[in-house]
Amino acid sequence: MKKVTYTRIDLSCTLQQVGETNSKCLRGILSQDGDRTFRFEETISKGRSPLNPKLYDGKYLSMVRRQNGKYQFHMKALADGFDKEKLPHAIYSEVSAALQILD
Repeated sequence: MKKVTYTRIDLSCTLQQVGETNSKCLRGILSQDGDRTFRFEETISKGRSPLNPKLYDGKYLSMVRRQNGKYQFHMKALADGFDKEKLPHAIYSEVSAALQILD
């Protein structure tokens, strides 16, 4: 995953409902209109949205953001014949990569 940070940008948002959006996950499209101008448009929800959207999905674990704003890791089932010596380092690497998203 390539991470790009833009500073001093103008962001305009088109939301489906007016109200408090802090600590709420929104689904939509983020597009770049100019050099430092971005636009977010919330999509119309069809049915129920997922309770905890995935922020990171790796080989051994995934990270979600819960509705209360807290982050949670989920271990995946291990396939037969996994390397017991390399597993702890692989999990540590994935946790580190997932936490980089929060910066």
